[in-house]
Amino acid sequence: MRRLIAVIACSSLLGIVPVSSEAADVVVEPISFQVSNPLDPGATYEVAGNLYRPSVAPDCEASVMLLVHGLSYGAWGWDFPVEPETYSVARALAARGFPAVSIDLPGYGASTKPNGYVLTVQSYAAMTDQMIASLRTDHGFARVGLIGHSAGTEISELTAGVFGSADAVIATAYHHFPSERIIREFITGDMTRAATDDYEYFGGTVENRTDYMYWADNADPAVIAADTDLANLTPSGEIYSIGSQPSRFTIEAIDVPVLLVLAEHDVLFPPVNEGQDVAAAELALFTSSPDASLHVVEDAGHSFHLHRNAPDSIAAIADWLDARADVIPPCAA
Repeated sequence: MRRLIAVIACSSLLGIVPVSSEAADVVVEPISFQVSNPLDPGATYEVAGNLYRPSVAPDCEASVMLLVHGLSYGAWGWDFPVEPETYSVARALAARGFPAVSIDLPGYGASTKPNGYVLTVQSYAAMTDQMIASLRTDHGFARVGLIGHSAGTEISELTAGVFGSADAVIATAYHHFPSERIIREFITGDMTRAATDDYEYFGGTVENRTDYMYWADNADPAVIAADTDLANLTPSGEIYSIGSQPSRFTIEAIDVPVLLVLAEHDVLFPPVNEGQDVAAAELALFTSSPDASLHVVEDAGHSFHLHRNAPDSIAAIADWLDARADVIPPCAA
């Protein structure tokens, strides 16, 4: 089983996308972007990814959702190689009529891997804005939304708040009231390791990272094992820049619809933290958004989309998009 998982994982990282019979109603093609990093003048990075569209509308350009992963993940987190019919966010959204693009951020997976110290959440936001522009001008998409997971939410919120280029933001597994545990362990562990190398292993150990990402009572051990095998080292510049959560200074500028998705058993960014309803407090920060909504995923941990009830949580995201067709119009056959 582990050999099969490794083969599938390697195929995904090489851009050979496995397609199950259940996901055959989705067309997948490689996509790439050329971006520049303001912290690395003169360099051009290639961002590798995949574009997912419904087979009934393979040329649909009405809208697209750009999926931004968090620390230690990659494009594979949005199109998981184990049971993609259950765990693939990208395929499920495309099957519902919402094209999606999953990417490896620079420093991760198949994308350019520069010195990790020049990769910060602020530079990622600048590069994400360039990808949004490319999706509009080079690929013809009329509307572009962002879905971030964890640190990908920090990047997405910075992009939307600073550049104003996204038409909608789905912010998942992240808020500005982190648990005491992640504050303590991030400062004493991740930031310390980041000082010794330009890439570090988020969480320090497999066991600790697994505890961060999963509520074991509702997670498949095969999924956890594959996640562990695929985990990327995290750029140290991202580690140092995310600790202060700079999007807290730009979140009020986000003036598009926002969906906040938190998981009941998230030990990093729980919806209730030490008795405080931080989900409501976070939602209240989107003061310029004309439409800010909250969805709490029950029976799941931080990587809520990789728990057994993933189809329900992904469907909730697609339902939210369905209800906002004037902002992110779906494809039509």
